[in-house]
Amino acid sequence: NEPYLLSKLTGRKDKLTRSFSGLRAEGSTALYDAIIYGLYQFTGVKGKKALVILTDGKDTASKFDYETLVEYVKKSGLAVYAIGLKISGTDLEVKYKLNKIAQSTGGQTFYIDSAKNLETVYRQINDDLRSQYLLTYYSSNTEARDKWRKIEIKVEPSNLQARTISGYYP
Repeated sequence: NEPYLLSKLTGRKDKLTRSFSGLRAEGSTALYDAIIYGLYQFTGVKGKKALVILTDGKDTASKFDYETLVEYVKKSGLAVYAIGLKISGTDLEVKYKLNKIAQSTGGQTFYIDSAKNLETVYRQINDDLRSQYLLTYYSSNTEARDKWRKIEIKVEPSNLQARTISGYYP
């Protein structure tokens, strides 16, 4: 019905395992609220950060709407990786929304039919995060400091592809 924290950020697997034990899915799903709440958990955390979401993609109880969520993830600067579990091929709206969240942040979306495939997906996300390059620049544009600025990256040779954030707020 609403997000709550099981464990603060930690690198200790034993602590995470204990916090997940006994966890049951129940009630409504406030997916958008949970993502926004998750973004706030990274406040003050240094280094490379990413948010991984495991979901059926449906939101039935959030106080925040989808467009507000998209603005939050864009402003966060975090890569968002969405794992859609058992999402029907005909559920195009859910897939569109998950794809948009991930693509706007430089993350990716994965769709799996079984939890058995989670280990492979988590390994792909780990590999992706460990093989990224950071490009920075200073914009000479001094106009509209509170407006979204779109980014376009071109790669040569043209058969290569770069995945990046779609833009940023100055």
